[in-house]
Amino acid sequence: MKKFLKRYDIIFVVLLFLLCVPAEYYEIFSLAEDQTIFFRHSMRSVFVDRKEMSFPYDKIALVTVDETFFSKYGKFPLMRKDLAKIIENLNRLGAKVICVDMLMDMPNAYGEDPVLAEAISKSRAILASRALFDSNNQFQKLIYPTHLLNNAGSSGYINLISPSSVNTFLSRVRIYPEITGWKDGWPLAIRAASEYLGTEPLLQDGILTLGKISVPLDQFNDIYIDFSTVPEGYRFLHQMVGITAYEFSDISDLTGHEIRELKEWVEGKIVILGETSAVSHDWFDTPVGMIYGAEIIADTVSTLLKGAPLRPASPETEAGISFLFLLSVVLCTSLIRSPWIQTSAAVILFAGFVFICTLSYMYTGMVISMNYNLIAGFSGYFVLSLSSYFRERKLNIVQHREKKRAQRERKIAEAANKAKSEFIANMSHEIRTPLNAILGFSEILIRKTEDSQHKTYLSAILSSGHILLELINDILDLSKIEAGKLAIQYESVNIKILLTDIQQVFSNKAEEKGIELKTEISREIPGGLVTDEIRIRQILINLIGNAVKFTSRGHVKISVYGDFTDEIKNTFDLALDVEDTGIGIPEDQQNLVFESFQQQDGQSIKEYGGTGLGLSITKRLTEMMGGTISVKSEVGRGSILRVLFPGVEVMEESALAETFSESSDNIQVKFGQADILVIDDIRANRELIKGYLEDTDLFIIEAESGEEALGLLKNENFRSVGNPGYPDLILMDIKMPGKSGYEVTEIIKNDDALRHLPVVALTASVMKNSEKKINALFDGFLQKPLSRAKLISELKKFLAYKTKIKSEVKESGAKTEEKGEEVISEESKAIIIKVLDNEIIPEWEEIRDVFFVDDVADFAEKLGDIAIRYDLGFLADYSRKLYEDAQSNNLDRIEDSITKFTEIIDRIYYIQGSGDNL
Repeated sequence: MKKFLKRYDIIFVVLLFLLCVPAEYYEIFSLAEDQTIFFRHSMRSVFVDRKEMSFPYDKIALVTVDETFFSKYGKFPLMRKDLAKIIENLNRLGAKVICVDMLMDMPNAYGEDPVLAEAISKSRAILASRALFDSNNQFQKLIYPTHLLNNAGSSGYINLISPSSVNTFLSRVRIYPEITGWKDGWPLAIRAASEYLGTEPLLQDGILTLGKISVPLDQFNDIYIDFSTVPEGYRFLHQMVGITAYEFSDISDLTGHEIRELKEWVEGKIVILGETSAVSHDWFDTPVGMIYGAEIIADTVSTLLKGAPLRPASPETEAGISFLFLLSVVLCTSLIRSPWIQTSAAVILFAGFVFICTLSYMYTGMVISMNYNLIAGFSGYFVLSLSSYFRERKLNIVQHREKKRAQRERKIAEAANKAKSEFIANMSHEIRTPLNAILGFSEILIRKTEDSQHKTYLSAILSSGHILLELINDILDLSKIEAGKLAIQYESVNIKILLTDIQQVFSNKAEEKGIELKTEISREIPGGLVTDEIRIRQILINLIGNAVKFTSRGHVKISVYGDFTDEIKNTFDLALDVEDTGIGIPEDQQNLVFESFQQQDGQSIKEYGGTGLGLSITKRLTEMMGGTISVKSEVGRGSILRVLFPGVEVMEESALAETFSESSDNIQVKFGQADILVIDDIRANRELIKGYLEDTDLFIIEAESGEEALGLLKNENFRSVGNPGYPDLILMDIKMPGKSGYEVTEIIKNDDALRHLPVVALTASVMKNSEKKINALFDGFLQKPLSRAKLISELKKFLAYKTKIKSEVKESGAKTEEKGEEVISEESKAIIIKVLDNEIIPEWEEIRDVFFVDDVADFAEKLGDIAIRYDLGFLADYSRKLYEDAQSNNLDRIEDSITKFTEIIDRIYYIQGSGDNL
């Protein structure tokens, strides 16, 4: 309502509607309305049956004082004694009523009034009087014929209603209720009709009664004249139903036949006697005018005798139509936005209103006020259109401002996101650098020490370091999700095998806490469901990890169940429940635990730890995969977290997963003699690399700055064991005081004597822009914290080595390997080729087009399984490198390795002896 009141344009239109109803009570609008009535009457004359509008020539006759009369009469004006003769002859021929449309309110100069009075008294003649109005158009009095004539017969005032209403008399007859009680206070036509009907007129409650005829009046007490339709070829009504008055001036010499002919014109009829000449020949013509006066009276009498077929609409009808019309105008301008369509709709609306009013006039005789409705409609349309224009303009300005503001906010958000990314990169680097030493030396000491207590302490240090690393990874995962860069990759997954693997991960921890770890898998679970195995694994690990962490007694139960959604079993509604008997979650905090960095109130961080990211990441991953997560919990009794994935596609299990499931952890590597130059400003990092490689034949040369390293490389006395003059490999830290790793490497690569040396970057950075820069300059990449496995894997790319798979050693060198050294049975060859063609190559092609890190890691594991089963060292090396690239999220190196897989395919076919098959 408040909003409506602010729409001043609509309020204006409503006021227009309210003004429409009383507007017709003002004469100026009534006069204008006559113009629309003329239009409707012309349409009625064309399309309505002419019989309904034809003149009743059997009841009314016009006796005209016209040009023919005066040409034969030979003089003018018409003498009153000769008028008396005409009236006497009309009466003698049987005229029922004689209506004299001539003004005789002044005495005759020739003294002929007694003669005329005597003729009038002997017939049913009605004379014309006229109404007198003041300067304000207010009725004053009636001016009757001379006293002598007025006493001889009755009279009625002519159609002229006021000097200012010249147009109105052409279409209406007005009755003044205040003078109907006067002597002869009725219009001339009403007096004539009542005399003809033998009754007295009666006006009551806006209805004129003439015997059995009831005529409704409008708000001005007007009667709408139903003008007769004159046949084509006739210009005036009197030319069809009129006869010159000269024929009745003297009938004494006429034959019987001529008398009968004249009698047929007037006998039993209302005879209207008046002047119809083009130019006035008489001072007592009515103010209506010559030609029109007698004809208007004739049509008015005709209208009354027909029962006044044209009737004004009731006030209720007028109000309803006005309301509907203006409501349509409001809707037209409010709902339609396009100016052209709005204008077209308005034209149709106005034309439709005129059409409806015209049809009502033509076929029902109802006169609906049209003029002021059209005025109000046009005014309302103009106001609303103008208002709509300004509103649209204001809206466009607001939208433009909003767009500008959104652009500013987007730039601010992008800047904030960039700042966050830089913060994450710096934080990651600063945390990973000390973690490199913590985790690395802990790993070395665990292998060296024999003291069990020391092993326990070191294990705790290593475990804490890994927890910190997981925290960093969680934060990075959350950042990727918020940025929309974490992709979901769907494939066929065996949920049963996945759950078995996850159960083994937590079995030791559950056993240590003395709680039972249960699994319950429904038999309805299909062997293969199309989902993201990595994300499902991550969701379950988060949920089960939380359940085990917050449960000190009882059990943790994992339930997997669901139902097929259709009869042909193409889709499956998968449900995963993790139930525990732990501390529980209060009801008012069950939504809070899914928010980032939030934990339930009262939870002991000292006892349980955690950052509050696990469930937040789980919820977002679930929703990204089209699922939902919910919690049902009771404090002190435990919780049930339920994950639902509706409509999961069912697919057969991967044949590769069934065929190859062995581990590749038992691949052993032995390097040949080689020199490695380690450049790092932090001594602990250099010592860590020496510790990792102390049981190898690799010789470590240290430099704590870029300047020192360049000095060593350019010193002629510098000697190495395996390659005199230069090292076989350089491990280069990125961030160092003085010259950075980038600057030192650029110097090496621009030196013709040094550019052949492979340089591997050591960095704690994890941002993609840093990785691109590193890959463009360096030959390799190692991310901190550095593990021995990652280091060995990277060194294998550049140094000669031997691999030992399942206690069997096979020579392999990055610099000297030759194809065709592997030997396998024909049966194994056939199996490998079949798996390669049916599964490996299609999966590789899919990853090559749009690769996701999780898919690459899974692909590398599959290749590793094949390498171990069939003792293929080169494939084991490739799979290990690819897996490590995926783990380090090095997109550029992943892309390079995926591209080089064609060489692996060639080599596999080469073993088979058909290298051209690809």
